Amino acid sequence: MSYAQTLNLLIKGEHLSFETMQSLMHQVMAGELTPAQIAGVLVALRIKGETVDEIAAAASVMRALSTKVNIQDANHLVDTCGTG
Repeated sequence: MSYAQTLNLLIKGEHLSFETMQSLMHQVMAGELTPAQIAGVLVALRIKGETVDEIAAAASVMRALSTKVNIQDANHLVDTCGTG
């Protein structure tokens, strides 16, 4: 499904399937969408209201594309990023 088709679904208030959201997130993570296109999708999702499937699909793509770190001794780690 194209970006425009996906955005139109969201504007109409329709929920995205797990697969459609995964495809959209792959486009985002691959740098295939402009900042304005990403903003459009995020605003449309927020207005429609995100579903569990949409959030889970986005998270699954981000986790699949994340860098895996092998840790030999977890007792000597410091998290400098945190979540707030």
